Amino acid sequence: MKNAQNTTQAPAPDLPRNTARMDTEKALVLGLSIQEINLLVSIHKQLTAPSATQPTTSSPANMMTILELSKTASIPRTTLYYMLEKLKERKLVVRKKLNKKFYWILGDASEVLFPKKELGPNHPDTTGFSPAPNSHVEFLFGEDMMKVLENIALLPKNKRIYGIQPEQSLLSAIKNGGHERFLHVNETIKRKNIIVEAIVHEHAFEHIIPLLSKGEIAPLLKSISGRLADTSGIPNDYLSTTNAEIYLYDDVVSIINWQAGFGITIRDKNVFGLIFELFKSLKYMLKKYDQNDKIARMLVEMENDRGVERGSDKVKKIKK
Repeated sequence: MKNAQNTTQAPAPDLPRNTARMDTEKALVLGLSIQEINLLVSIHKQLTAPSATQPTTSSPANMMTILELSKTASIPRTTLYYMLEKLKERKLVVRKKLNKKFYWILGDASEVLFPKKELGPNHPDTTGFSPAPNSHVEFLFGEDMMKVLENIALLPKNKRIYGIQPEQSLLSAIKNGGHERFLHVNETIKRKNIIVEAIVHEHAFEHIIPLLSKGEIAPLLKSISGRLADTSGIPNDYLSTTNAEIYLYDDVVSIINWQAGFGITIRDKNVFGLIFELFKSLKYMLKKYDQNDKIARMLVEMENDRGVERGSDKVKKIKK
């Protein structure tokens, strides 16, 4: 605990000097180290050079090589490679190839760290706004997005959660999330009798079968089958291209975009109340359907198909 206290009370002077354009408080909340902050600031400085014809390095505007980054950020190249790969996983930086050379630029996710400010006297800077003491916002990138589901699995027994998961988001979650971690979360939710009140596309699970091997699909369906659930179906024409999902519990609103590798968690009573009322209104207008029955029938069909395959294999062996 002493070490944790010392970490949270680390003095600001350790931060790199030229961070005026970066929200360093948000960077620290995201778990970025001082070196990582310094590295991102160095790339951003190249991006915001006074003139595109007068960048801070000899590289093309907005881009920097490993050698330039090492000199500018004062980080050894061996350490730099590892740091850049970590930041790339979180979509904070991107590697580009130009004229047979590799350069690094800021990724889309870095926008949360470098607020865009309107210029001119009629557009004052409002980035100093502070949230209420009981409110909290957390940005999640890459594998950290699984924390949303893992936090749900940590809820007390018999807790009720609410969610909206369009089909495209489920497919992206299966493709981009960790299969084993999904299994663990689902099995924990079922074991703890956590009630899942959800709005989903009725045929979504049928469409994930081609994405998984035969050895993966059955365990996934079994981990969901039999859990306490109250589900309503989204009409096929609605949210059909939406690649994000939302979870609600304990004054927490979590939104995940698995395809983009980005998520946000907001802990605020009023924001939760607004989204929850919208959820209830939508659910009231939708038709209920039994997801457990749907999955149980899919598992029976898969078992029957395996039985037919085994019988076919026996016949082939006999003929041989």
